[in-house]
Amino acid sequence: MMVSPLAKGLFHRAICESGTATAILKGMNLAEAEAIGEKLFKKLGISGKNALEEARNIPFGKIMEAAIEMEPPRKPGVPPAPLWDAAIDGRVIPQSPNESFLAGSINAVPLIVSANLGELVGPGMLVMPYIIPRYVDMLKAVTGKGCAGYACIFDQVPAGWKKEGCNSVHSIELPYVFGDWDNSTGWWKSVFMIAQASGAKSMNPGLTEHDRTVSEAMMNLWSSFAKTGQPKAHGVPDWPQYSTESDRYLYIGEKFEIRSGFSRVAQ
Repeated sequence: MMVSPLAKGLFHRAICESGTATAILKGMNLAEAEAIGEKLFKKLGISGKNALEEARNIPFGKIMEAAIEMEPPRKPGVPPAPLWDAAIDGRVIPQSPNESFLAGSINAVPLIVSANLGELVGPGMLVMPYIIPRYVDMLKAVTGKGCAGYACIFDQVPAGWKKEGCNSVHSIELPYVFGDWDNSTGWWKSVFMIAQASGAKSMNPGLTEHDRTVSEAMMNLWSSFAKTGQPKAHGVPDWPQYSTESDRYLYIGEKFEIRSGFSRVAQ
């Protein structure tokens, strides 16, 4: 959205959590992208002039299984080979997202970038420390255009999983952002699939009143940012705008703290 000319003026804030198109995606031309799509269809047994209709009638689970089988093995801390990449067609996406941010040719809006500490330093699945330098590139781009940028590191782990040795794995922040601090939707089951690789043993994460506090604060921060461009919430220190000089960020864990050294968190 931030690098597509077609999206200009269609949104006024951006929040990027646990990943960025500038981290690994170098982009491929439209013909290369379509060739990968054709391989996926072949794997699914789809062919002929009614291919799209056939594809839409296949359960999404089978499509996901086929897509995952096509991906090369991943190594912790190493960017995966971009099988599914940005299709640079010269219209929707004119150049690679990374090139767009480095050149400043973006739809500049106030931006929050957030990463979970456990996905930066491991152990576990989806350990990707390389997103921090790319986040810094994104922040430099928006602040260079006169927009506010904010950096965040999320490190809250429910008491039960923390006791079992689990860290703040990929996706663990999502139940807090969307208000599921009490597991009313059962969303924590999907987080458990990733948390197991980091030490979680029980399906029940052991949620406490502190999880409610964190969830309510994050909902207020995110909604305040959407409304005003400034992330504010009761009980949370004033979140400073990011600059390379101060390198400050909001740390969310047992406490809400303003810390320095965002660009060095994964080192």
